[in-house]
Amino acid sequence: DNVKDVAQRARDAGIETFAIGVGRVDMTTLKQMASEPLDDHVDYVESYSVIEKLTKKFQEALCGKMGESPMFAVRGSSKETLVKDK
Repeated sequence: DNVKDVAQRARDAGIETFAIGVGRVDMTTLKQMASEPLDDHVDYVESYSVIEKLTKKFQEALCGKMGESPMFAVRGSSKETLVKDK
């Protein structure tokens, strides 16, 4: 997919985008999707089973802005799951 233009339109609309790679990923594509600074908005985990390692980072980044628990969209090869953190 050509994510560069779509991601730029989202950022232009004021949407803060976090890109998380799981397993074998193209880091260039993740960087095209994410908001700046990339160090804060691009992450990688080895598998979905360890994605919880990023929970604290997202709580700190999002909860202060939203004032509530964030919703995460976790996309896999065959499913998308919304996870609400407590």
